[in-house]
Amino acid sequence: MNTVARKVLLFGGGGVLFFTLALFGMFSVQSPQKLSLPPFSEWTVYSGVTVKANGDWEIVVDGTDAPYLYQIQSPPIDVEFFQNVYQFSLPIEVMQGKVAVGVLNEGKETWLNAPKLLSHYSVKTMFNRQVSVVVANDDPGPSNPSRFTVRIPR
Repeated sequence: MNTVARKVLLFGGGGVLFFTLALFGMFSVQSPQKLSLPPFSEWTVYSGVTVKANGDWEIVVDGTDAPYLYQIQSPPIDVEFFQNVYQFSLPIEVMQGKVAVGVLNEGKETWLNAPKLLSHYSVKTMFNRQVSVVVANDDPGPSNPSRFTVRIPR
């Protein structure tokens, strides 16, 4: 990552303050990096959800019918601070209900990518050093419990 250090001279309050700004590629275009997802054996499975493994890289999930409830979540995944974009694939075959994939910030309280169902995802990691991938129910009303197969391409 290219880092440019610049000194900025600020006058105020009768004194001179010097700041060193590290510009982490904010104004440059960087190639997207691959976000390496860990095997499903390391993911959290939420209460009421059952998982059947088809190896380390594919699972069948019998989820809940609770609206927007997390079904599974990756452990924190290390990312480079202020790397512009990471990309990953997480193909999901939904047999019942509706689910979506989202990416949470380092503190796990804010979506970097709001949940949606795609097969390929891009996420701007901004000022985070870790992110978590979540598969959640995506149905605001009563429905059948979610059931889906999810695979991490190798």
